[in-house]
Amino acid sequence: MRAGKTKSKEQLIYYGEYIFSPGEWVRYGAEGVLLGTFIVWICYRDLRAAFLVIPVAAVWLRNKNKTLCEKRRRLLLYHFREFLGSFYSGMRAGYSMENSTSAAAKDMQRLYGREDPMVRELKEILKKCRLQIPIEEAFYDFGRRSGLEDIYHFSEIVMISKKSGGDTGKILQACYRAISEKMDTEKEIRTGIASQQYEQQIMSIMPAAIVLYLRLSFSALMNDMYGNPAGAAFMTAALLVYCFAFFWGKKIVRIEV
Repeated sequence: MRAGKTKSKEQLIYYGEYIFSPGEWVRYGAEGVLLGTFIVWICYRDLRAAFLVIPVAAVWLRNKNKTLCEKRRRLLLYHFREFLGSFYSGMRAGYSMENSTSAAAKDMQRLYGREDPMVRELKEILKKCRLQIPIEEAFYDFGRRSGLEDIYHFSEIVMISKKSGGDTGKILQACYRAISEKMDTEKEIRTGIASQQYEQQIMSIMPAAIVLYLRLSFSALMNDMYGNPAGAAFMTAALLVYCFAFFWGKKIVRIEV
């Protein structure tokens, strides 16, 4: 999956996608293979089912990729709200949009360090300004790559207000309030259903734990489930039902505001 492009020797991140580093490929690939091996062992106990390790590992990698992508975008949005507050303060103090961005970038760097995604994006915006690229175009490029509606709409607001000469301060204040209210609402919802998410995680491992317990404690009873077509068919059906319940459960507790 593509997560960045090279432009003028600088890697620009497309936050709607995520690319694994070599270390992450090894780590999450190994986790997927181990998970697939465990599923084959607990459900089939047959080397002929070893081919199932590949699709299980592929699904694991895809799910992990999506999770990391969402985590990075959520972090970017939270830090963007912090930037917007500092940026608005600079505008109220009478700074230009460029100087407000520079001051906000320094505040963000003190808080989160040089490698923070938002700090890196602000440095890229300021770099473009030094190259005589209008700041509204730099913000628009960031909003387009962010994959987040709030940041993209902000970049459009900056471009329109810069060209039309509107009251940028009031517009930024309204934008900051809207994003803050949305994120506070999401935080309250996440806090409210945290216990349900934990319960969903526990319930997800219970079927495998029960089968594992039976295999280790009552191996003679479980032997009839292996090495024959009927047992394999039953285990396959049970596995499909479990997968459906697992992904449906994750979808139910997923938060989108």
